[in-house]
Amino acid sequence: MAATEALMAEEGMSGQAVFVKNGEKVSFELESKTYCRKLYLQYLYTFLTFKSIYNYMYIVMDLPVSTVSLNHSWFRDGESAVFITAKSDTAAFNNPNFYDFNGDNSTKYLGYPTAANPVLNWQNDKVRITVFDAVKKFLLLGIDGFHIDHISRLAVDLEGVPDHDKAISILKELTSTIKKFIASHEVLQNKKIVLFSSLRDIEDLHVKAKETGDLHYIIDNSFASLSNEKCYNGISKCVHEALTNAYLRYQENSYTPYWQFSNPDSSRLASRFDADTANLLTFMQLTLPGALSLYYGQELGLSDVGNPSTQRGIMQWNPSGSDHHGFLSKSDENLGKLFFAESDDIKEEDNFENQFALEKSPLKVYQKLAKMRQRDESLIVGSTVRDAVDGDVIIYSRFVKGKNATSVGSVFIVALNYGTNEVKVDFSEHNTSEILPVNKKLSNAEIAAVTPGVHEYRILLKL
Repeated sequence: MAATEALMAEEGMSGQAVFVKNGEKVSFELESKTYCRKLYLQYLYTFLTFKSIYNYMYIVMDLPVSTVSLNHSWFRDGESAVFITAKSDTAAFNNPNFYDFNGDNSTKYLGYPTAANPVLNWQNDKVRITVFDAVKKFLLLGIDGFHIDHISRLAVDLEGVPDHDKAISILKELTSTIKKFIASHEVLQNKKIVLFSSLRDIEDLHVKAKETGDLHYIIDNSFASLSNEKCYNGISKCVHEALTNAYLRYQENSYTPYWQFSNPDSSRLASRFDADTANLLTFMQLTLPGALSLYYGQELGLSDVGNPSTQRGIMQWNPSGSDHHGFLSKSDENLGKLFFAESDDIKEEDNFENQFALEKSPLKVYQKLAKMRQRDESLIVGSTVRDAVDGDVIIYSRFVKGKNATSVGSVFIVALNYGTNEVKVDFSEHNTSEILPVNKKLSNAEIAAVTPGVHEYRILLKL
């Protein structure tokens, strides 16, 4: 295998907005002149319209239940009762996570993760009723699931320290309300709603959260924080350790994996690593078990853009031009500089149009693996059998386990070379390991997928 490449072998085969959903009127109160909220609802309605046309489309959304922004009317109007606050005569007042409340020197509010996010007081009836009503309205609009983050801040003690047991109690109240509403509603009662949270808050709390049985997935974003600088002992060892820790969490706590390698809060893969390693990590993500989340542009290998650098640039649909890489319609061309940055890659290789025309582009590899994940049970629900790191190469297999060390259906063996040098991998050494089930033979194996830029291997080539 050449440096930083992967292959996979396969054996076998204003005022108010009103929408009408299912004949039921759903209304949203909007502040006058709140353009961004109106625009958001317009986009949401557009997505829901597509969803009604394409039955295979599902929409999930972030549900901010523990914090709001400084621009929220509750905060602007000084409604201190709906927030976690501390008075000057309390211990929490001098806590560094508490900040001045609207110029009131005697009151501070709890901010998490920063001062820009005031924490809501879930002991307040107005908070509970408002959130519950919002959830019901989004369900009636057709939302299929909610990402519930920062669960630990649903309940804190007098000093602003998370109270895990009370937070889980509130979470259960929230998720139970969702389930009861669905069960009691004639249109929704057969609908399946996915509820998930993230490890980025407090892992111990999320273990308890999963024990309630109400969360279907826990997002594992541990790979979103990895970088060349943090992997000082080598990328392969770093990746293997992260995988091992993740599998321990899932096995011990019965999690269903939900892999996230990039997100809006972290630098893009192609900026934390070189382009080849970024493509290799995306290849790996697409061959792991469970669900996955790809940050837009990851399938193209996009990197951070702009000055200062940011991961939140525009999507690169076309080569550069007056329409800003296809971001604007023809009628909006030549508007000048956009608020969001865009790529200045002189090779013009990081856009959808050019990559779609290339056989082995990052986009085409992504599409190939995505289709395989949809069609093959081994990649959908199959187990993962991992081997120790062999130098800079990580090897594992995916298959549905049968009886007596056999497999049912196809077996995929994945080899990932995170090193800088070419490495020869002798798959025959794994004939007697658990990676290859006893009822499968390497002589029948063929190449199923490779990373971009690999020329010595081709699809369907026999090993």
